[in-house]
Amino acid sequence: MSTAPASFTPLAISQTTFLGIVWGSSMVSFLFVIFRGYCRIKRFRRLFLDDALVLLAWILLFITAVIWQTRVYIIYYVWDISVGAISPPPADLWEKIDKQVHQGIAVTILTLVSLWCVKFALLALFKKMGRKVRRQRVLWWIVFLFTVATLAVSIGVQAYGCVFGDIRVIAVKCAQPETGEYIRAILRVQAAVDVASDALITIIPITLLWTVRISLRTKLEIAAVFCLTLFTMICAVIKVIFTLESPREDDSWLFSWSAIEGAVAIIISCLVAYRASLHKEPERKRYQGGASAYPLRNVPNHQSSANFSGDLTAPRGGQSSTSTIADEDTLTQPDAIWVQQVYTVDGTRL
Repeated sequence: MSTAPASFTPLAISQTTFLGIVWGSSMVSFLFVIFRGYCRIKRFRRLFLDDALVLLAWILLFITAVIWQTRVYIIYYVWDISVGAISPPPADLWEKIDKQVHQGIAVTILTLVSLWCVKFALLALFKKMGRKVRRQRVLWWIVFLFTVATLAVSIGVQAYGCVFGDIRVIAVKCAQPETGEYIRAILRVQAAVDVASDALITIIPITLLWTVRISLRTKLEIAAVFCLTLFTMICAVIKVIFTLESPREDDSWLFSWSAIEGAVAIIISCLVAYRASLHKEPERKRYQGGASAYPLRNVPNHQSSANFSGDLTAPRGGQSSTSTIADEDTLTQPDAIWVQQVYTVDGTRL
């Protein structure tokens, strides 16, 4: 076996750089996961479902890094053979190609599940925020079902015909131009559903945010935190653009940006959760009159019991309505959105 002296096109990202990106993404995101756990335990004395999902997402990202550490050489080895950098082909060529194909699909599935774990973590966090508001619950379930569907689509559209079976038959079949177009279409579909699900998930807290009584500046500050998911969408788009613009199918671009996207998604979810741990516990009071007691906040002690409303902005004179009571603190607490029935105390037992 000899190395071809003629010029050839290497993969866009060297093996050393590729491993640096993979491990760097894994370790940086791990620091944010640890910081998230510390803040949640310090603030709430416990972890929540969304914290467990983010941890699972990181574990899957770490597993992909371990796979690349032990198997990444196969991608570069097979590439060098395919472009003539190594000639003649070694006797174990088909075995190497078979390992590369199975390694690629395993990493792809793990990366997809990791990304969607982060999406479900955000959904779990946002569900607590709007669980007392009916329209928010309806919106949450719509987005949740859509997110489940997009995960099924992303996993289901994979070119499994180019993975399982006799590798020699697969190599001939999957080298056809139509197969290449199908794989490129898969990348476009995955990017589309990835971005669409992220956008819909971001809509949930934004729609709740504009219904609460806090200052416009505070709304914009909180909205900016929620909109950090835009960076995950940008990574998904860049990944597809760089991969599709490559003159040949360059796996180094695809898998490098997959690692970056997974890390960015975890980091963003940790920043959003950190925003929920910044403020002190809001004061809550309960009306103790009779069998029914509603959660009340900021009730002035001097207000007359003959004309009292749980909502300080509600109309007086015995009228009642339903209102969402929230402020900057309550919006960002996991269990802090309180929906109150406004009522009037007129001397009778409620």
